[in-house]
Amino acid sequence: MNKKIVLIYIILISTLFSRNNRNSFNIKMSEKNNIKITSSYFHNSNANSQIIIDSILYDIFEYQIISNDKNLIEVKIINESWKEIDNSSSFKLDENVIQLSDPYIIRGTPVVSIYIFPWKNINSNLSFLNDFELEISYKKDIKLDSYSYVPNHVLNEIESNLDQLQVSSTEYLILYPNSFLNAANSLKLIHSNEVEDKDKLIVEIIDTETIINIYGSVNSTTIREFLINYINSDINFNLKYILIFGDETLFPPHYHYNAPTDDYYTSNSEYIIEPQVPTGRIPISNPNEASDYVSQIRKYLFEQNSDLWKDKILLIADDENHPDNSEEFSHVINSNSLYEIIKDDLNVMDLYSTDYSPITSDGWYRYPELTQDIITNINNGVGILNYIGHGNESTLAHENLIELNRDINLVNADKQGIWIVGTCSFGYYDNNVCLAEELLKKNNGSIGIISSTRAVFEQTNIQYLTRIFNNVSNFINSDYINQEKLRLGDLFFQSKQGNNDYLFQLFGDPALKINLPKKIDIFSDSINTSLLVGTLNLFNFNQDFNYDYSMIINGPDQYNEIGYYNSGDIIFQGQIQSNPASFFIPLDYNLCDSCNIKITLFAENKDSNYFFIDTKNNFILTNTNFNNFQDSQGPKIYLWNNEDIISQTSLINENNFIEIHLMDSSGINISNGLGHSLKYTINNQDFFANNFFSYIQPDSGYFSIYVEDNLNWPIELKIEAWDNLNNLSTKEYSLFRSKSSVFNIDRVYNFPNPFNNDTHFTFFSNHNAKITLSIFTLNGLEIFIIDNIEVHKNELSTIYWDGKDKQSNQIPNGTYFYHISGSSLDYPDQYFDGTYKLSKLK
Repeated sequence: MNKKIVLIYIILISTLFSRNNRNSFNIKMSEKNNIKITSSYFHNSNANSQIIIDSILYDIFEYQIISNDKNLIEVKIINESWKEIDNSSSFKLDENVIQLSDPYIIRGTPVVSIYIFPWKNINSNLSFLNDFELEISYKKDIKLDSYSYVPNHVLNEIESNLDQLQVSSTEYLILYPNSFLNAANSLKLIHSNEVEDKDKLIVEIIDTETIINIYGSVNSTTIREFLINYINSDINFNLKYILIFGDETLFPPHYHYNAPTDDYYTSNSEYIIEPQVPTGRIPISNPNEASDYVSQIRKYLFEQNSDLWKDKILLIADDENHPDNSEEFSHVINSNSLYEIIKDDLNVMDLYSTDYSPITSDGWYRYPELTQDIITNINNGVGILNYIGHGNESTLAHENLIELNRDINLVNADKQGIWIVGTCSFGYYDNNVCLAEELLKKNNGSIGIISSTRAVFEQTNIQYLTRIFNNVSNFINSDYINQEKLRLGDLFFQSKQGNNDYLFQLFGDPALKINLPKKIDIFSDSINTSLLVGTLNLFNFNQDFNYDYSMIINGPDQYNEIGYYNSGDIIFQGQIQSNPASFFIPLDYNLCDSCNIKITLFAENKDSNYFFIDTKNNFILTNTNFNNFQDSQGPKIYLWNNEDIISQTSLINENNFIEIHLMDSSGINISNGLGHSLKYTINNQDFFANNFFSYIQPDSGYFSIYVEDNLNWPIELKIEAWDNLNNLSTKEYSLFRSKSSVFNIDRVYNFPNPFNNDTHFTFFSNHNAKITLSIFTLNGLEIFIIDNIEVHKNELSTIYWDGKDKQSNQIPNGTYFYHISGSSLDYPDQYFDGTYKLSKLK
């Protein structure tokens, strides 16, 4: 019998790569193999898939091979080594270590899954497969060259037999209800016309009436039958993405083990979920919300193209506390494994519950400070957010780090990122209200979400997240010259491999191009790696004048005794306006001979929407001459609202951002040194802004505060800022709320009232305006007038009156009316007038 041989050497798991001979493979494993057995879960940290037998979850090994008949494949385990598990009880186990699935079709190519069950009883003791070699043999009459499509993850990769003279056909298919026609057409226009030529797709939109006309109704069976027929007619395999544009009331999902999965729609088998095309869903039922979401897609792709937010990834992890268990540290350990994958590729910010002090509330723990930090980071913009831990459709963690009803209106992310949420049921959208759905429906929530629709096992979760992060890292580090792109559907689809990955759902546009940088050499080869504290540092970089440059400087990673690392403190972040780059290192930053400082450079071409990144970790800090410092003044502080500077008593618009601008010749200290934090206080509640300050020049920059309407108005705001030479400045503001954008004069008072000899009239105008003040007797006789007084918007204005009439005589005691009228200088057709009382008592 003629055979081809595939040898798989399994030592301890790590990564799979192909040799020059496409039929020879080597799987290397890491030296760690964590085994944990419970009554419901057999955990093996090296496994790459899972299976459920009699309500018990087993971690297993799974490999896929192209074959149209499983009987043509022979699988042998050689040089196997089983290791006994100490103190384990005997379990009834399937002794069949090797199992093969029936072939299932992926876009015309038959695939067989090989399952290795690494558990068995040996001499009545439970044991696990510690290391082995796997030999896979298959007969030559498997005609590999007859298949045109190569699925992900197969061992025997083949060259496509596809004729290169392809005819144009659909690349992106959008299914929508009739009421979403405008939104569907708008989304089609984005991907087929508005994006750059290299990113354009051939888009077809099909309404539900088409499915009804063919099959009589729209349900999970008819949707699947329509899509399978559509895919089978796509003989050139051009179809890359499918969007289900509507919620479960418009497109009923298929349920696999009681969990909704859109993977079913493109799976050839009704029983094995193996999707053929990346499929996303926008779970919206309202046409206006559908159009709003498409507008957010357009904004993400074309407008949000500046600042460092796109290169920022926020890692959030649950704490060790659990109502049923104690010291559950796996969440932060798993998040740390993701951090290690991505730390040199993106700007990482970690917010772990284990780094915060809880309070007790409602019979359990709460982390209000962490919640505030999470929301503040989201509102300041993050490209990707990842959470690992417990949760459900309305909360993250038992400690309610994020809670739907409490926090959904506090999330105001003008720069919307992608959320990858590794928890149970975050995407439980069907016949339910969930966070994933509400974040998409907001105009300032999330642009896309990957999460599970039902409960998911911890190992299933971290396996899938690890593949996602590896795919992100691989994309960033791949060659940029070929101009490849990573779309949301690709990331979601290519990361699927395990049996239980059908639980993960993509909420959003699968064709959305993710804003991610590419690695290139930006640092100069001759760069000086010694940095001086307390003085201006300079270094040259490779500059292209078509690009804008930014930089982040981080201190060394900080090790936590639990077993994970926190990303280093931010020392500098912001724009680079010149070459060489210039920046200050704070005087109070700790010197450490063995500690490396990391500098990350970002380059961005706003016209072509290209992003690049380069990182170096080998910078060291050295002392400088402290006697040469001339700066003894703290930073200058300015507040801006709607492009207007704010005085220390001002009127501001609610639900808006205030920008705090700081300037100092020695730069601003944002390194979070002891007692030297950049801080602001609202009504006696402290907030820290170290991580949100962005330099515009080496001596100046800004951060933003989102002003909410549920605050206790007026706001007493205090800013506290240090420069890099430890000089402090503080400034206090009293801010009043403007409730309307229409010209209005508000908070009108005269003081004192009653008055003796003279008085002051005070008010706020929300526009630049000309004001007239008139005083009348109770009979309507005008006794005083002053007009053409120009006032500035949102500032406290004051008009003095000496208590005398037009003839310069003191008016008698009594009650009077005063009338304030004005015309807006910003909008000449808008006017205001109001009448008020005052009294003289002498």
